[in-house]
Amino acid sequence: MADFTSNFTFFIESANDSRYGDGLAFFIAPNGSSLNSTLGRGSSLGLPVDSQRNVSRSLYSFVAVEFDIFHNGGTAVDDPPSDHVGIDINSVKSIITLPWNGSVLEEKGNRARITYNSLQKYFARPTQYLPEMVIVGFSASTGTQSALHKIKTWSFSSTLVHHRSSHKTGNGMINVRLVVGLSIGGCIIILVSGLGLIRFRFWKKEQAGESDGVEDPMEINDSIDEEFERATGPRKFSYSELAHATGNFKEGEKLGEGFGEVYRGFIKDLNSYVAVKKISKRSKQGPEGVCRRGKDHKSI
Repeated sequence: MADFTSNFTFFIESANDSRYGDGLAFFIAPNGSSLNSTLGRGSSLGLPVDSQRNVSRSLYSFVAVEFDIFHNGGTAVDDPPSDHVGIDINSVKSIITLPWNGSVLEEKGNRARITYNSLQKYFARPTQYLPEMVIVGFSASTGTQSALHKIKTWSFSSTLVHHRSSHKTGNGMINVRLVVGLSIGGCIIILVSGLGLIRFRFWKKEQAGESDGVEDPMEINDSIDEEFERATGPRKFSYSELAHATGNFKEGEKLGEGFGEVYRGFIKDLNSYVAVKKISKRSKQGPEGVCRRGKDHKSI
């Protein structure tokens, strides 16, 4: 099991159109998962379920926290009658919900924190539903309505209990942390395994453009080098260090690929597993697209 924390800020906007939907979800799913053209639409919030046919028959297992802004009343989804936050396990019919005001028309920002502590007892654990290797991310949908779902900042950190490796701390724990490297070979992003389920906290932020404690993305970009130098933000790694950590980008350590190939690595002096994303010169995203400092890590 792994303790983890995910912090993110987001906006849902509709350009003053009151006919908006459907919402956003933070999800954990098996590594390599992908949607097909029949899933993820409308009330499915981008998750691997065809909610028009069977809300509990998913293409692959997942655990998600949904931020739902559309009431699907009188359907199998059985939504509460207002905006809400819910926990979903292999279904878009939430097992528990809490009321929430998405403030879509007001265009106010939101800050959320999702945490798991393996020492606490929960009504369900993702290890019952998920394999060891997983991916984390965001999904969203609009259905027949309209909305713009925007992730402004995102950070993810985890501490992994590992039983098979000799790379251990004194208490048998391995730290899995967000590491960012600005080198020719690429950047580091976090990818973790063995996650557990979830409690979440949620804060309503101020209107867009006002001082809300969330830094502007341009300011985040401008301060990356300064943070490296002052050692208060992410740590800088050389290409050779990343190559050594991944066995020279060994094919057997490859976890997947999207904007670039992702490899599992181990940083000895951090005693930490990381995922190394190798960005090619042909990548349209580039290092600036994935490198953000510390806990104000931009959505990837």
